[in-house]
Amino acid sequence: MIERRWLKVAEAAALLGINSKTVSLWCLTHRLPAARIGGRGPWRVDRFKLEADLESQITDIRRPAGALDDGVPRARGSRPALYTRDHDVRDG
Repeated sequence: MIERRWLKVAEAAALLGINSKTVSLWCLTHRLPAARIGGRGPWRVDRFKLEADLESQITDIRRPAGALDDGVPRARGSRPALYTRDHDVRDG
């Protein structure tokens, strides 16, 4: 059986485990990769892009806790430069 690329709103909702109205709202606000048939018709969600987005989110979650962007864990107790206490210390 060939999987269809474009899902109906109800099918996407079932796949994501959320309400159909939420899927429609996410389509309208461009949170989901979707298109309208004929510009004003029903929404169709792109299954391939949706699955790719979900996979990328899963790999982000699997990074070790406290990892920096390169995936290397930072030393325990250290903070990124953005969160240092001395951020407003002035010279002079």
